[in-house]
Amino acid sequence: MTHRFVPPLSRDQWFIYTSQLLWGVGFGLWQHLQPIYIKFLGADPAQVGSTLTLAGLVTIFVYIPIGVIADRWRRKPLIMSAWVMGTIATLLIALAPDWRWVIPGLALYLLSSFSRPAVAGHIAATDISDNPSRTFAFLSTGFSLGSILSPTLGGWIANTWGLRAVLFVATGVGVLSTLAMAQLSDAPAPPPGLIITSA
Repeated sequence: MTHRFVPPLSRDQWFIYTSQLLWGVGFGLWQHLQPIYIKFLGADPAQVGSTLTLAGLVTIFVYIPIGVIADRWRRKPLIMSAWVMGTIATLLIALAPDWRWVIPGLALYLLSSFSRPAVAGHIAATDISDNPSRTFAFLSTGFSLGSILSPTLGGWIANTWGLRAVLFVATGVGVLSTLAMAQLSDAPAPPPGLIITSA
């Protein structure tokens, strides 16, 4: 068997890779600037830590009911709702007038990860390769690659136009990522107990 770095990908898998690459770029722009941004909004070091902690706690309490709802949805609407949620959350953080407003925005952003099982299911359902493990491994590099490339750009934008500009740019990248994910075929979720095989 000939081994290639890029496995054969279906149309939907290419859109997923592109979307996750863009999402990684957007996240990487502001990920490492979070504490600086919260401090910029008037928080002291203790309040910076509290903001990040509270956002995580809100996510924990809301994540379970969202997961229950997600089990009853088809994959594409679930994925799209998460991408839209994450993009709106980034915009809310960018518009925060005070450090306290970052808490709901950041919590909403963290909540948007509830679509991960649906994305994995869609990847499996649209797989055309003879090695699904390689496909999953390659597709997982998209977000990581994007988040590695963008922190330096985020710092440059912050120095040139300010911290809020970083989040506005990240919001724009999130819109592009969402548009890429919107190209997925609208495949229904498999019935409970059905083992997903290659398409």
